[in-house]
Amino acid sequence: MFERIRGIWPALTPRSGKKLGIWSLVQEHGGRTTGIVAGLGLVVAAVAALFVVAVSPSDTTLATHVDPVLVEANPQCSDVGQNELVRIDPVADGTFPVPGGSITIVVNSAAKTFDWTSTVGIEVIIVKGGRAANQYVYDPPAFADTGLHSPTNPKNGRFYGLSHISFCGPETTPTNTPVTPTNTATPPTITITPETEIECPQTPVPEGHRDPCLSPTETPIGPTSTVSPPDRT
Repeated sequence: MFERIRGIWPALTPRSGKKLGIWSLVQEHGGRTTGIVAGLGLVVAAVAALFVVAVSPSDTTLATHVDPVLVEANPQCSDVGQNELVRIDPVADGTFPVPGGSITIVVNSAAKTFDWTSTVGIEVIIVKGGRAANQYVYDPPAFADTGLHSPTNPKNGRFYGLSHISFCGPETTPTNTPVTPTNTATPPTITITPETEIECPQTPVPEGHRDPCLSPTETPIGPTSTVSPPDRT
């Protein structure tokens, strides 16, 4: 392109060698007006192209574009082995919390499309409209996309209205941590019953009654008891 621009510059140089304005150039070159105007147009186009390249945002590189798959009836996230992170119904602009982050959508009501961004990876999006839905599958999981829409109405060639949008993610299986029971041995309880203290009577025990203060082998000496003298033979 720059070679073409350099080739045009001689045509814009007046024969007199003086610096002239555009109108003076037209008068100076006479019948070459068409070539001059065309040359100026190419110069302007080249400068504009350089300007566009310099200022074009790179945000579009963040979006992942995939073609939708038409699914009849009313498909669910569970139909594709996914967990429904959030269902937006009715469809409107906003930021919606999901496990581990949030999802933001911006709706173009006139075009019946929407753009989305997410802080968590999205694997499947189901866009319901009419009697079917468009299913967008992202592999690997995506974090943004633009221009999503519901199926096309065959009667008018336009998209159906956005009935609801389901964002799907992988199913999470709860982790069950086994609990090991702790066996604590309880020592047996030994109860010691103290012996009952016997209170000795203060008065003599009548004859024929046992004195509780004497052991079973002891025999009380009563008034009629006789003591034999020791045998000296």
